Amino acid sequence: MNLFQLTEQQNELLRMVENAEMSLEDVSDTLEGVDYEIEKKVENICYVLRLLESRETAMKNEIDRITELKQGVSGNIERLKKYALQGMNAAGKKRIESDLFTVSIRQGREVVKVNSESVIPFSYTTTSEPVTKPNKKLILAALKSGEKVAGCEMIRAENSLSIK
Repeated sequence: MNLFQLTEQQNELLRMVENAEMSLEDVSDTLEGVDYEIEKKVENICYVLRLLESRETAMKNEIDRITELKQGVSGNIERLKKYALQGMNAAGKKRIESDLFTVSIRQGREVVKVNSESVIPFSYTTTSEPVTKPNKKLILAALKSGEKVAGCEMIRAENSLSIK
């Protein structure tokens, strides 16, 4: 029997005693058996809970460990790309081709640099409660068309490495 059925059985026996359908003595032994089964069920549930909690902790620890490894690999990727980019720049190379790879320097794109959010005109902001922030796409389009937007300027992002 599951816990719900045991609880229902216990409640039914108590109802029978209250309605004088069975004597307290007749029900007493049955209630003790049901109580014992309920206690054992709850105890077994606790064993399963402890097992699941320990598995959850082990999974969290493994996720943390792998995340840390991933961050290390990502850092190595960025450092190697910068190193190759610096080497190509120093050698004056814009493109290097080999049998397996074509490596080229990709020019950085134009982006918006916000110098002071407080002076940006309201028409160049986006509001999502409770935050108002600059709409960089709108500002970039305005700057490209030659307009001046207070508190903003257009800059070129750093060059990057393209590996194909």
